[in-house]
Amino acid sequence: MRISDITISKMKEIVGPIELQLSQMRTYEEASQFFCQSLYNMFPNAIVLARIFVSVPYEKLPESNKKVVQDIIRNTKKQADLRSDTKILSLVGTYGEKNEWNSRLLSKGHVGIPLISKSFIAGIPMMNRLLERLGIDYENETSDNRNTRKSSFSGLFYVKNSENEVDSLGRHIITNQEFVRNYQVKSVFGFGGSYINQTDFYTAIVFLKEQVNLGSAETIALVGGNFKMATKELMKVGQIFVDKNM
Repeated sequence: MRISDITISKMKEIVGPIELQLSQMRTYEEASQFFCQSLYNMFPNAIVLARIFVSVPYEKLPESNKKVVQDIIRNTKKQADLRSDTKILSLVGTYGEKNEWNSRLLSKGHVGIPLISKSFIAGIPMMNRLLERLGIDYENETSDNRNTRKSSFSGLFYVKNSENEVDSLGRHIITNQEFVRNYQVKSVFGFGGSYINQTDFYTAIVFLKEQVNLGSAETIALVGGNFKMATKELMKVGQIFVDKNM
């Protein structure tokens, strides 16, 4: 099935059984992995890669993730900005064309992104645009609280042409143009949302080898509401990772 052919009624029909299975998962990571694989299986001829990230306080990360974040911070000379409660946008679900894309443990460059300041995120064009479109707000860099505000949000990130679209500084929104060329990525979209009475949020990003219009992206993004409803209890109790040591 082509994404451009999907209707809202068909999407609702597909996601019902998926939401039921999501609600039976024991951890947020398992739910995210199942969701990404299910989304890929819906459109195997259109999706190159689907991923889910969730914000997690640094102190609650698996040890291997902490090491990756420490390396990022060290390389950008931002050590003083990393606190135990700093939110880290962490990869928890991934599924795509290549086997090495089907486990977060095999990811090399996208394990976790520290949300330490607006200026730091501004250096990552795709993530900067994604968080802006989702309506995520930060305290400014000089504030004592550099973490995400406790507010409700949802939105849609959409790049119709991943080869051509650039930001206000002339940088490609999808920075890795080698990935775009090698896997014929035409369009990219993302969605996400916050959880009621919590500061944490999730984001999903989908890379497509089919160019889709905004309406089609919005239709697929409706499934985000089902994912959030099915995972709210896991988020509430903090059951995020399958193994906190990995």
